[in-house]
Amino acid sequence: MTAEPQPRARYGPGVALVLLAGILLPVSAPGQGPAGAPPDPGATLLRESDFVAIWDVTRTPGAAAAAVPRTLAADEVSVTLAAGAVRITRPGGATTLAHEPFGFVRFEPAGSARAVEAVGETSRAVVFQLKPAPLPRWPRLADVPGQFPRVGATLLLETDRIRVWDQTWTPDVRIALHMHYVPTAAVFLEGGRLQTFEADGRANPPFGRRRGDVLALAAPLAAPHEEEQVEGRPRAVWVEFKESAP
Repeated sequence: MTAEPQPRARYGPGVALVLLAGILLPVSAPGQGPAGAPPDPGATLLRESDFVAIWDVTRTPGAAAAAVPRTLAADEVSVTLAAGAVRITRPGGATTLAHEPFGFVRFEPAGSARAVEAVGETSRAVVFQLKPAPLPRWPRLADVPGQFPRVGATLLLETDRIRVWDQTWTPDVRIALHMHYVPTAAVFLEGGRLQTFEADGRANPPFGRRRGDVLALAAPLAAPHEEEQVEGRPRAVWVEFKESAP
């Protein structure tokens, strides 16, 4: 996998990530935001919170509007769900042609200008549009760590505002007790079933995730919990916002 260098980002080995606990529910909040301009022509808004707008972008070869570079108003993280060749055009006509495989992650900072076209076959991506809203400082519990870092998760990318993680749940490996202290968002690359456990060991009902499911957490979770894989090998790409300074 290759990507154009970005001076604000640090890339790790690979691109992927997995699910949030069952208590992290998908949210659709049209009243929160509002979302910015669509990241590409024909994009569909999937989820939105005060911190992120999540778009489904399907790129069809030959779409004339896709060839016109536009300036990004916000940082964007895109995750490829349907592999394909794309042409990236910058102002002045410079182009880059590349094959973006399933799970490919690209970061583009606000202020950059580009057009992304599908070449030869339709491609699809989920785009996380990062809003400039200041982050809250959510209450923390002594001796209970945050969601990341965690077993099965690899840091892929880091900027001054976010970290992007690749996580896969594996059989017989439980995620230790943790809390969610910052806003996060995710897209599932592979589905499966997961289960969460209360701090006292009580099990909650298993829940399923499918490829393409998106999640957004915009408020603190009520209690610490553990989680583990029940079926399949769920995998997701997570966008974790960094905690604001005091």
